[in-house]
Amino acid sequence: MKDEEIVKILQDDSVSQNTKSFLFKQLIEKYENELYKTIYNYISSKGTKEDVEDVLIETFFRFYKNIKKFRFKTTVKNFLYRIAINLAINFLRSKKVELVSFEEIKDQLEDESSIDKELCEKEKEYELKKVVTELINRLPHKQKAALYLVVYGKMAYKDVADVLKTSVSSVESLVFRAKQNLKKFILKDKKLKELFGIKP
Repeated sequence: MKDEEIVKILQDDSVSQNTKSFLFKQLIEKYENELYKTIYNYISSKGTKEDVEDVLIETFFRFYKNIKKFRFKTTVKNFLYRIAINLAINFLRSKKVELVSFEEIKDQLEDESSIDKELCEKEKEYELKKVVTELINRLPHKQKAALYLVVYGKMAYKDVADVLKTSVSSVESLVFRAKQNLKKFILKDKKLKELFGIKP
C-alpha cells in the first residue's frame, strides 16, 4: 500500500483504531532507520542515543498528531524529514550548537577541483572526518541542511527543495555555496592545506 493511501485511511474517523495502529506501524518500520540516521548525524555530538531516539519518537508522534492537516502537497517521506530536521535543529539550539556530520561527503564533493579530489580520497580517515565535521559546522544552517540532505540523505534536489520549503534553484545555489565555502576554509588555513595534501 502506498504512503498516501495509508495517510488517507489514518485520516478517516470511520476506520477502527486497530487498523490505524497497524498501518501507522508500517510507516514507522518503513522510515525509522533512515530517519534515525538523519537525526543521529544532526545531534550525535551533543546528544545521547536516548536523545536521538526521543527525537525520532517525537517525529512520528507529531506526524500522527497532525495527520488530518496533511494535504498531500508533499510526499509523506519529505514531510517526515521536515519534521525530523526541525526537531533536530530545535534540540541543537537548546544546546546552543548546530552540528551536521556527513559520512558520505566525498560523493558530493567530487568535481574538477583538486581540493575536492583530495577531500574525497582522504575523508575515510578518522581524523579527516573530524576536520570535515568541524568545517561543515562553520557553514550557515541552510547550506548545511541542503548539503546534508543531498549527500547523506541521497535526496534529489526537488525533494530537498520540498523539505526546506524553497525552490530547486535555491537548493542548487545553497549546495554550490556550501562546497565553495568548504574550499575557502581549507585554502585559508595552512595546516588544513597540509592535512588535505594541497600544495602551496
